[in-house]
Amino acid sequence: MLQSWALLGAAAGMPGKHTRKLSPAIAPTAEIYKQLLLDHAVHPWFPRSIDRVHGGFLTNFDRRWRERGRPDKMLEAQARQTLAACELALTFPNLPVLAEAVSTGFRFLRDVMWDHAHGGWHSLVDRAGSPINPETKHLHGIAYALQACFAVYAATGDASALDLGRKAFEWIDAHAHDATDGGYFAPLRRDGTPIRDGLILGVPYDHIGTPIGQKDMNVTSDLLEAFGYSYAYWPDERLRRRLEELIGIFLTHFAAPNSPPWFYFNPNWTAASSFVRPSTIVQTVCRLIELKGFAPDPTQAEQAAFRIADYAFRHGWNDELGGLVIARFADRPMTKSERENLPWWVQIEALKALEYCLTIDPDFALAQQMKPRVWSTLLHDFVDPRYGGFYSLSRARLGPLDRLLGTARAKETLEKGNVWKDTNHEARALLRLARLFPEDISIPQRGKILAQKA
Repeated sequence: MLQSWALLGAAAGMPGKHTRKLSPAIAPTAEIYKQLLLDHAVHPWFPRSIDRVHGGFLTNFDRRWRERGRPDKMLEAQARQTLAACELALTFPNLPVLAEAVSTGFRFLRDVMWDHAHGGWHSLVDRAGSPINPETKHLHGIAYALQACFAVYAATGDASALDLGRKAFEWIDAHAHDATDGGYFAPLRRDGTPIRDGLILGVPYDHIGTPIGQKDMNVTSDLLEAFGYSYAYWPDERLRRRLEELIGIFLTHFAAPNSPPWFYFNPNWTAASSFVRPSTIVQTVCRLIELKGFAPDPTQAEQAAFRIADYAFRHGWNDELGGLVIARFADRPMTKSERENLPWWVQIEALKALEYCLTIDPDFALAQQMKPRVWSTLLHDFVDPRYGGFYSLSRARLGPLDRLLGTARAKETLEKGNVWKDTNHEARALLRLARLFPEDISIPQRGKILAQKA
């Protein structure tokens, strides 16, 4: 049952007014995680983010939750906000605004962002839904949209969501799957043809920074989760084969024994760079644990998860500012910009990864050591006790002049939303840390659990 203060705060629409301050010195419990979830994910974002004029979600907010900037809508944010709303709606059915968010988000994905002529989803549209750069698509956002369809089905029983999810997987697999070496090509033409040469786009990188023609841990990890999530509601044999294929790719390449967890690979799975992303690594730790049942040996998946978690913290933790960095090159010292690039979502995923590891091995020394530090950093440098929500970047990176003058650097650091920043990471991580959704972190069990909740 929801706390009365949370209901009052949501009704008043005043983030921060009804939040309760949490102490970093107190070890987190399920109830504390729930409090953090309500105060800093549910309460500030809903219904504020719902675009009741054009559909979908608004995501551009400053520290005080005032709308700012161009209200363009990127597929990643629209799909992730829908996904978060679905899981929140299942958990808190007495908050009707969450059901509204689910239906609004899905309609925008189905009716506006889905390309009814060629299939797949557009990557970016303006506020009213007109495509921006309509001739290309990308699997990074499409993976989240696929997952959102099955989440909508779980939350509502809407058969059209299940149908769109099936159609989306079939489109992805028919166009983007690499039948020669396995895995998927991420940047695509509008008709789904893979883009493998940067000259086609006129730029060497795609919109998430991956060199054209290479495969990366980010998209592969997102597809891994999306396929696992989808399989819980649609146990299709081909979907299962692709899921097992991606698990195999992680165990033999991204999380291979005796090798750093490289981020970029050539199409034939030879390492392409010494670049690593501790941020994506900790996110993948959770996915390997959730999906270990699809590995030939579940223990092997657990060992891989522990191994790359250890790497992420040993090579990505900024002890000076506190926090896990988003990315670095493994063969050189971190630059100043790398050390200071400490986004909110990385810390949330890091905490979740540590908690997942501790559920398997309560004596895992790294997790025992790092969990209190990540928790303290999260509360001290990312949670806004005044206005509610999570800052985009660590406020530890700000100097006295930034704080005094409200510089552009300060505004960027303290903003609550942007085209890349929705509430998916914190909402879904805290639901699991609070043991609200689902009770079992093994995805093969999730469909049964959600069927009982729905």
